[in-house]
Amino acid sequence: MAWPNPVPADARNCMLYGFIRDASGAPAENVAVHVSPPRARAEHGIVDEAGETFGEGMLDYTVEVLTNATGYWEVELRQGTSVRVQIASLSMDVEAMVPATTRQDFTYWAYQPALEDTRQYIADPTNAPTDIDTSVVIHIEAARLPLVLQLFDEIKVYRATSRNGVYAEVTTGTTRLELADGVVFYEHTDEGVDPGGWYKASFYNATRDIDGPLSPPLRADAPDYAQVLTVAELQAHYLFGVDLTDDGGNPYPKSLFEGYLRDAIGWLERELDVRLQPTARTERQDLFARDFQEFEWIQLDHAPILAVDSVEHLVGDNVIWTVPTSWLQVDNESGVIQVVPASGSGVSEAFLLASGSRYAGYSTLIHSRYPGFFRITYRHGFALGTIPAEIKHVIAMKASLGPLDIAGDLLLGAGIASLSVGIDGVHQSISSTSSATNAGYGARVKRYEAELKARLPGLKRKWAGLRCMVAG
Repeated sequence: MAWPNPVPADARNCMLYGFIRDASGAPAENVAVHVSPPRARAEHGIVDEAGETFGEGMLDYTVEVLTNATGYWEVELRQGTSVRVQIASLSMDVEAMVPATTRQDFTYWAYQPALEDTRQYIADPTNAPTDIDTSVVIHIEAARLPLVLQLFDEIKVYRATSRNGVYAEVTTGTTRLELADGVVFYEHTDEGVDPGGWYKASFYNATRDIDGPLSPPLRADAPDYAQVLTVAELQAHYLFGVDLTDDGGNPYPKSLFEGYLRDAIGWLERELDVRLQPTARTERQDLFARDFQEFEWIQLDHAPILAVDSVEHLVGDNVIWTVPTSWLQVDNESGVIQVVPASGSGVSEAFLLASGSRYAGYSTLIHSRYPGFFRITYRHGFALGTIPAEIKHVIAMKASLGPLDIAGDLLLGAGIASLSVGIDGVHQSISSTSSATNAGYGARVKRYEAELKARLPGLKRKWAGLRCMVAG
């Protein structure tokens, strides 16, 4: 059988075509393919290589075609219009923009990635609070991944300034995301790009130079919780197999999961006395005579440390001296700073160790403590992608408890623990583990609670343990 090469009657149109076969691989004849206007408003076009915009508007009619004896079907559509294609027998329902080509194989056109969330990262909130990187998190349903890998090998990412604006590709031949076996989450980082823009993504077959359709748009809101975990990651990894819909089949609102994620992050930050996102801080520390002699040993209030921007010696509010940053020896995990003169600095170690009387006068000789002598400006938290897996795991389990309780209560319907149906003498009964004191997913809730109880003490020993001091 020759591969089809349909040509549209109008050069401004595209022939969308495909084959449908049954489970045995035989052609399926008279299968309906329904093409209609999209449910949502139209999305405007993308930019071609010449920098010209194509594609605008939406389909304003409905058409249905049937497959022929070979299982083949085709329909002529205007390039750049947004359409909805439904094939009920295959449970396929695709909304996308008709590409600016004369023909498009529906096999490639039927699959599109989902933009699930965006993250933002400010590496230096002290000195460069406006230097922001924005990341886009892309999700592929696990059930569809094998088919996607057969058709495509990369993901393209596009950006526009408004929802219906012109989307230009921000990835290149070397930065496109490479698809991999078993990987369902992918992330593209726009360095130096503030949140607020709009993004789309598409699959791409680099070998055959075939693009899949653009995904629905997503605005880069970059919510605070996303640096730790996105809603999609929580659902895919910790709520797998759970029915996350209400009695009417409507999915739980995203805001429900967002609230539990924020609460879990805040809870663990309080338990461990750490901040997960990079945070700028300036604090005053007392001078202890013995610590001062031990290379100005300073224990900061917060850890882990991302960077120390400055260490100053003050008498009252007067800056006496600023320690050269090259002298600072920082233990990032414990939050301890020590000052060691760098080689060739021109200042001897003896000068540094004797500086107590020079800076603080006779008080350091009379008293063992001098209030607020050090002023330290630093950043603490975790760099992008460095939050420990165990911390993320504990947050995810904690955030899952609320949705699991809700889903368990609604397993057979609100307040229903068992259900019986009878028709003409035939009866069927279904019971769940729900009761007045137990939710339908109570077993998973108890397992998560038990693991939280077991893991939390170890995390506290590591991140919130007793901080050492040099005894006098």
